Order: sequence, then C-alpha cells, then structure tokens
Amino acid sequence: MVQTDRGPVLVEVKSGTRWEAKFGAGIARFRAEYPGVRDAIGVYCGSRPLRQDGLRVLPWKPFLEELASGAILGS
Repeated sequence: MVQTDRGPVLVEVKSGTRWEAKFGAGIARFRAEYPGVRDAIGVYCGSRPLRQDGLRVLPWKPFLEELASGAILGS
C-alpha cells in the first residue's frame, strides 16, 4: 500500500506468468474494510493486461511505465 494525497493505492505483485483469481483476495478484503482505497493494481510476469473482479492487473513492464509516468501514484 502506498498512501497518496488522494488516498491509498494497493499493489499486489506476483512473479508468475499467470494471474489467478486467488491473488486478488487480500486486496478485495482490504477494499471491503477500507472503502477509501483510490486504486488497486495486480502486477505479474504475464503478457497481457487483465481485469478480474474489479481489479486491474498489469504485466510488470506496463506497470513500471505507468508508475514512472505518474499515472498510478500521481494526482
């Protein structure tokens, strides 16, 4: 979790090439208990962006590009 001026951003990082639904379970629980979460992103070593149960999942390279541009943590 990273705290930003607009609220916390959650990031779950996995080293596998496949994203499994169970990987987002911790983020889902956190979001249920703390509704002020601004964004939640899963990161993995796969090749394509996904959306699973409201969680945006990105391959590591696009994630790092968005992070470097300020799109993830910026205002």
